[in-house]
Amino acid sequence: MGEASPWRILDVSGSTCAENMGRMAVVCGSILSGAHDRVLVIGTFGTTHFNVGWFDDVDEVVDVDACRREGVELVRRPVYGGGTAFYDGDAVMFVAQLVRGDAFADLDAALDAWQPVVTDVLDRLGLGEAAFEGSSDVRWRGRKLGSFMANAVLGCISIGGYLNLHRPDLDLYARCARVPAAKFADKDTDDPIHYIVTPEDVRGSAVPFADAKAAFRAALEAHTPYACREAPLTAEESAGTAALAEQMASEENLFRVSSVRFRAQAPPQSTLGFSFHKARKLIRVGVAVDADGVIVAAMIAGDMFVAPPEAMDDCAAALVGVSAADTDGVRAALARVLARDDVVQADEHLGIDADDLATAVALAVADATAPAGSAPAGRA
Repeated sequence: MGEASPWRILDVSGSTCAENMGRMAVVCGSILSGAHDRVLVIGTFGTTHFNVGWFDDVDEVVDVDACRREGVELVRRPVYGGGTAFYDGDAVMFVAQLVRGDAFADLDAALDAWQPVVTDVLDRLGLGEAAFEGSSDVRWRGRKLGSFMANAVLGCISIGGYLNLHRPDLDLYARCARVPAAKFADKDTDDPIHYIVTPEDVRGSAVPFADAKAAFRAALEAHTPYACREAPLTAEESAGTAALAEQMASEENLFRVSSVRFRAQAPPQSTLGFSFHKARKLIRVGVAVDADGVIVAAMIAGDMFVAPPEAMDDCAAALVGVSAADTDGVRAALARVLARDDVVQADEHLGIDADDLATAVALAVADATAPAGSAPAGRA
């Protein structure tokens, strides 16, 4: 069984969110250096926190003040797209398969290879009634048990996500979370609390982390030609993780995408508009339009999965100078960015396109130009 190049199993249970985010970059570096060909990072968190998606508008997905009052850690994960997740300490396990960027033909192929592994894990844990639905979610009777997705990250492919192990403190979640209503446009419920499901609901009892870890290890060995070997962080990797964790926990990183900040920094005399649009993923747009009807600033956010990490910033920058009324010009500006060779996403499962973004921009422009007293396209 491929003994020369096994899976490196890295159990990092008890980490803070910032430590886990910093560690991912370090592990990617070890793969690119040739120290390891394939790594499975797995564990539970040592802190209760919100893990804000790289492209998410922080002000629309969490109540920052409430989180700080409640002592809930807030971190924006680097590079990784997707929505903001609430992790109540060890109530959830996280898992990420990291391989070289050329290990799969594309991100869709990576997801296609990973889903049977997760399905096997669910069967082994008595959660076989749950299944993949939608773009990336594992659901049971329309409710979310976990989520797994693929990202292009620092020269590697990351395929992973999380699985609920036992019931989190949903009252705490309700006090701190902000969930845009548009996020549930394609779901059977509009209640974010009801939408969360746990093993207690599916099989009648919680799942111990040790059992879940053993199931992932067994499933990997059953579905790939490689053995699994546990190998802890080296001293060098630990030092690199600590340095990057400090960056991850910074205010600048957290508020990288912020409608409050966008409003404060908008050019003088411009009119602001905001929108939400649910395509395969939720898109959030903010625009500033000057007196001549030209877009002078833009913000594009959401729970999309797109690489490189600056892709949505580049889309927003491409809108500056375009007439807000020129729908063809708006779409063309966005399409030029998405058509670049370096911009990649799992199109079949998770992708957004220029039409999706252009629709969201049009809604934000309509909000900016709506008569006083009209219903806004998006809360800001």
